[in-house]
Amino acid sequence: MQSRNILRWISAAIIALLAAYLRMTGYLPGSGQEAAYEDQAAEESEYDAGSELHNEAEGENDAAAGDQAPAEIEYSAVPELHTEEEEELYASLNPSYVNAPFYSNHDMDRGAEYYAANDAAKVKIAEALNLLMTGNAFIYYGEELGMKGAGRDENRRAPMYWTDDSHAAGMCSGPAGLDEIRMEYGSLEKQADDPDSIFNYIREAVRIRESLPAIARGRTVRIPELEQDCFCGFLRTYPANQGAGDVLILINTGDTAVRRRLPDWVAEYRNLCAALYTGVRNPVIDNGEITVPAGGILFLQKQN
Repeated sequence: MQSRNILRWISAAIIALLAAYLRMTGYLPGSGQEAAYEDQAAEESEYDAGSELHNEAEGENDAAAGDQAPAEIEYSAVPELHTEEEEELYASLNPSYVNAPFYSNHDMDRGAEYYAANDAAKVKIAEALNLLMTGNAFIYYGEELGMKGAGRDENRRAPMYWTDDSHAAGMCSGPAGLDEIRMEYGSLEKQADDPDSIFNYIREAVRIRESLPAIARGRTVRIPELEQDCFCGFLRTYPANQGAGDVLILINTGDTAVRRRLPDWVAEYRNLCAALYTGVRNPVIDNGEITVPAGGILFLQKQN
C-alpha cells in the first residue's frame, strides 16, 4: 500500500511540475515552436517550476500558522491529476497533442528493480499499464524481458539480453564501469518459447493495443463506482469512430479475484474481446457482474 501511494504521488508530482512549467514558459508542445534549450536552462526551469509549488505550499502554511516556520510539503499538498484531467490539461494547450508515456528509460532504474522477491506478475502488470496509456507509448529496450539494472548509470544500459551466451554474435560488452548484473527472467532466446514469459505477455499487450485503437487514440472516462484499492475500471472512448470502438478496461492488480457489478451506464459492455493474465485465466461475466482474476486485465466492448 505504501509503495503504491508513493508511486502515485511521484506520478502526480511529475504531472504537477510539468503543468507549472508549461504555464510559466507558455510553451505549447507539438505546436511547431522551437525548443532549443541548453541543459542548464532546462534544469533552471524545472527548478523554478518545483519552487513555485513549494512557495505556494509555504504561503498556505504561513497563513495558517502565523510566524511559525513552514512545514515541508506533505504528499496531500501535491495536486493529484487523474488521467481524465491530464488529458484535458494537455488538450487545452494543444488540441492535437499526442502523449508520450514511458515507464522507464536510460536515466531511471529499470522497472524490474522496483519489485521484491522477483515478482514477474508485477513486472508484467506495470508494463501493461504503460501500454494502456493514450498516445505513443515507449518501451525502453530490455523492459520487455524484465531486464534489471539500477544505481549507477552504466547499469541501466546493460547489453540487450538476447542470449545467455555473452560471446554470441550480436552481443556486446556494455559500457565501462558496468556492474555484474544477474538477470532473473531469462534471455529473449529462452522467453520467446515460453507462453507465460514477460516477453510474450508484453507482446500480447502490444497486439491488444494495436487491435483496439481507442486505447492509444481515445479519451478516458472514469468510473468512480469501480475504483478501489487494487482494482479499477475506466472507459476509453473513441469519437473518431463514432463510439463504435469504445472499450471498457477492468484492471485487478491484487492477489485475489474481484467480482463487481457494472454500473447501468456501462452495463452493455459484456463482450470480452481481449484479456491479459498473470496467472489464473477464469473471468466470469454473469448477469451484469464480472469477476476479474488476480492480476488480470479485461477488455470489453458492447454486445453487437
